Amino acid sequence: MSVSSPPLGEATPYGVRDLVRLTGAPEAQLRRWHRSGLLPATRVDSALRYRFADVIAARTARALLAQGLTTRRVREAVEAVRAWRPDVPHPLASLRVFAEGGHLLVRIDDQVMVGHSGQLLLDLPLAEELPPAVLAPVQALGTDVPRDADGWVDWARAAELSGEPSAVALGRYAQALQLDPAHPGALIGAGNVAFVDGRLEDAQGLYERATRAAAQHPHPWYNLANVLDERGQVDAAASAYAAALGRDPDFVDAHFNLALLWEKHGQRGRAAPHWTRVVELDPGSDAEALARRFLADDTDR
Repeated sequence: MSVSSPPLGEATPYGVRDLVRLTGAPEAQLRRWHRSGLLPATRVDSALRYRFADVIAARTARALLAQGLTTRRVREAVEAVRAWRPDVPHPLASLRVFAEGGHLLVRIDDQVMVGHSGQLLLDLPLAEELPPAVLAPVQALGTDVPRDADGWVDWARAAELSGEPSAVALGRYAQALQLDPAHPGALIGAGNVAFVDGRLEDAQGLYERATRAAAQHPHPWYNLANVLDERGQVDAAASAYAAALGRDPDFVDAHFNLALLWEKHGQRGRAAPHWTRVVELDPGSDAEALARRFLADDTDR
């Protein structure tokens, strides 16, 4: 289906060959874009004619394709913007359109749209700070929102406790990080959500940032150790557990997990001191009972 540009009171001085010269796009590609509705054009005496805005749109489309997006994804984004904002007839020419993490994002006023889905993002200028997966779509939140990073972190935790989709909590943690990029609670919270969602690389990056933001606190190191263990990085995980214990020698969960790490890899001699500390620190618990079984097995060998 072809789409004609609405009249804007301006001439259409460019032909197909002009667009090839100005954009570097092959003629066949331009004609496919026109047939699919991605690139508007006006027919003048049976020939396709383009305005300056069309040149800008074609250049934008070429740049997006060079970043790995498909023509289909770009076209879906254009259609989503047109459906939501019919007052923007030429999204690729008049709006800021960019690629991030394999997604096409469109900035409209103070919001960002995920192009192919039409979902809205909070205005999160965090592409260089957060992994792409953290830029998760959330619905516009209205005007009654927190004013500081602590408030956003509390709101994110409330979303987790209430069972809302993980994207909601992630969006709120990201907003906290916009206000305070080194907020330990936001970094750990976003990392925890990413961990639960199975995005281990993203979680690791967030936890590593948390260890720099709160280097003397044990929990960032403990969380980092857990994700390193999950990713099979044994030595790095053991070092991170040790870092957590160096900051809190009585951190029973760190002793327990480090003992399990060594047991999994046949290092019973390394595990035993940590099982002993679990027995001392957490009497009467399931963890103590398990620790005693491991210690007894070790004695029987």
